[in-house]
Amino acid sequence: MGEPGGADHLVATRRPQQVANGEPVVDVAPAVDVAPAGTVVGPVRPTPPRVTAPWPTRRWLRLAVLAVLGVLTVGASGVLLPGAAATVDSSPSDGCPLIMRQGMYGPCVLDLQERLVAGGLDVPVDGWFGPDTTSRLIVFQAFGGLPVSGTADGRVLDELSGAVKVPPTWTEDRIGKEVRRVSPEDPGGAVQLARCLSGLDPYRVEIAGDGSRRWGLFQFSDEELSRLGVDRRTALDPGWSVGAARHVWSRTGDFGHWHCTASR
Repeated sequence: MGEPGGADHLVATRRPQQVANGEPVVDVAPAVDVAPAGTVVGPVRPTPPRVTAPWPTRRWLRLAVLAVLGVLTVGASGVLLPGAAATVDSSPSDGCPLIMRQGMYGPCVLDLQERLVAGGLDVPVDGWFGPDTTSRLIVFQAFGGLPVSGTADGRVLDELSGAVKVPPTWTEDRIGKEVRRVSPEDPGGAVQLARCLSGLDPYRVEIAGDGSRRWGLFQFSDEELSRLGVDRRTALDPGWSVGAARHVWSRTGDFGHWHCTASR
């Protein structure tokens, strides 16, 4: 047997102490690494057992992590981010306000403007619900027999998607010729007045600060239409508007009935 600490030193020794139930009790000394002579080696610390969560616990933890990842995939606005796939079909009106009105901006207004254009009305398709969009919407409502509100709800959008079309109106050239024809005393002044009032746009509708409206080429008011017994569709007819303007001039002998300083 070699010297203690040598290569052939026993790692463990058995020291019988006492007998319990007929069997000797063996005391096992701590194991030490075997090392060359002259090297001091400390005792080896036993590796603690690995604690593993029970299977049901691991399963619920995995599900919780997946749920958190799913929430993070959705943006703060509630719209699925590019990395996630939509689960339902959507239409242009999904998520839009129940009623759209002047001052609004966004894709819902853009869709409204595109429908107005498809319905036969020329309007800037820029996503901004401004006076031009309001004017065109009122024209569509007047021709479609809808409440003339200047706002768009579900019924208006449905009608815009239907077969109702606004009839084409006169060109500027035709309007100019007709205005000159019925106003021989001052043909240039008559055309200038119509241009100032409506931009020679027969479908122009202006809304005053008090909510009243003015219609067509020569911008006859709601009150005037009521007094003349004329409906709104008639007020948008360029032929009627030119004739009514001539009638007013024939009574006054000038264009003092109108006041327009802005040029269009």
